[in-house]
Order: sequence, then structure tokens, then C-alpha cells
Amino acid sequence: MSPSQQQLDGYQDAAVKGALTGGLVGLAVGGASLLVGPRFAPKLQLLSTPLKAYWVGSAVAAGAVVNGERAYQAYDKTVRSGAAVSQQTAEPEEAGSLSRFVAEHRYGIIGATWVAGMTISGLYLSRQKYMTFSQKLVQARMYAQAITIIALTATAGVSMANKNEPRAIPDAYREKRPWEM
Repeated sequence: MSPSQQQLDGYQDAAVKGALTGGLVGLAVGGASLLVGPRFAPKLQLLSTPLKAYWVGSAVAAGAVVNGERAYQAYDKTVRSGAAVSQQTAEPEEAGSLSRFVAEHRYGIIGATWVAGMTISGLYLSRQKYMTFSQKLVQARMYAQAITIIALTATAGVSMANKNEPRAIPDAYREKRPWEM
């Protein structure tokens, strides 16, 4: 049995509201970074108008995508927990709570890893006298990219390890395969 139109509308409403909220937060963060940023990094003031717009637009897009998906997953969790109340048990925290946390917050972990990689490699490379700013920026990006790929692989591994655990998916949400009809 497939979800009803009302349930699908609920999913869409949750995702759109989350995306709008995340987009507004991204707009605030991107705009504030352009206003406050030149105090700490004077070269930020030298960016052209299209690059400044891209800077803010990237923050808006990232905020909208991440928060929209979080809102969608939160709504999905409430719908599924309401449908599978009979399968819940009052057990203490399992040993896999860290892996569950990593699986649920993988985008935040990957983003924070990238920011930390850019920051740490930027600080390290800022001490290099014989490199231009653009060379330092490219080097920092390469280091951060390597660290991010490692974090992406690790979170994918943790998420795949969780796939071995049986999930309680009610029959109402499970699609029937052709041989089950």
C-alpha cells in the first residue's frame, strides 16, 4: 500500500518549511560573513559583485538543502514511529548509539570536517613565505578535500554498517515487488 496524498503533502510541507528556514539562516550567515568578514580578511572586500552573490547564494543553497532534508527526515521519523508504536521497546541505549548518531548527522559531520580542514590547513599554510595567496588557497582546498573525502568514506562506512540492522518498516510503507502480488 502506498502512502496517502495527505501523507505525501505532509512530507512536502515539512521539507519546504525546513528548506525555507535553512535558506533564511544561510542568507543571514552569508550576508553577515560579507559584512563582518573584511575586518578579518581584507581581501574579501576585493571580491567582485558576482562572486559576492555566489558566496551568499552558496550559503543559501547549502542551508536550504541540509535543513530541508533534516525536516523531511524528522517528519518521516514521526510518521514511522506513530505507525510502529507497537514495535518500540523501552531498552537502554545500545552500544551502536555512536554509529546511529554518525548516520543521522553525516552531512553536519562532513561539513564541519571540511571547515576544520580549510581552517587548519589555511593556518598552516599562512606561515609559508614563498607562496602567493592563490597558491595557499589552492593548497588549503586540496588538503581540506582530502580530509573531507576521508570523512565521507568513513560516514558512508558507518551508514552501511547500520544497514545490517533490521529496520521496522510497516507493511503500509513497503512497496510490493512484482512476485509478491
